[in-house]
Amino acid sequence: MNAEGFFSTLGHLVTSQLPQAQLLSLLTEVKKKQLLNTEERIKKMAGTDMKLTDRSIESVSRAALIYTVPEAADHKRKEQRRKKEQVRRYMRDISKDAIYAEDRELALQELWPRILTDMVRAAVIDMIRMDVYMKGCLEKLCNS
Repeated sequence: MNAEGFFSTLGHLVTSQLPQAQLLSLLTEVKKKQLLNTEERIKKMAGTDMKLTDRSIESVSRAALIYTVPEAADHKRKEQRRKKEQVRRYMRDISKDAIYAEDRELALQELWPRILTDMVRAAVIDMIRMDVYMKGCLEKLCNS
């Protein structure tokens, strides 16, 4: 806890005393790109015509001083890859399900006229031989 207090005070002093250009010269290329991206986002949120305020410059400068542990960055990348793969798998499954449902619907549309014709034909045949139909129904009722 003491180290956090010490370094936050130190970070505040560095960000308030060093000009942003000098702070940028102390950083690595990757950190510079991250910092410039952060600065661009702040400008977009504030509007393109507005200049950066002292508070936004300070937050950009503080962002430059944040140290990211390489293991944490690796863990974050792995987590992002895992999430991307999960989304890909989910989208693939959804598309397969949609294709399967479409195929089933097309098959039903092809079979439906024949099924309907067979049902009507069976009903008409049963109606023609009413006595046989009634005996069959009576037997079904007695058996159940």
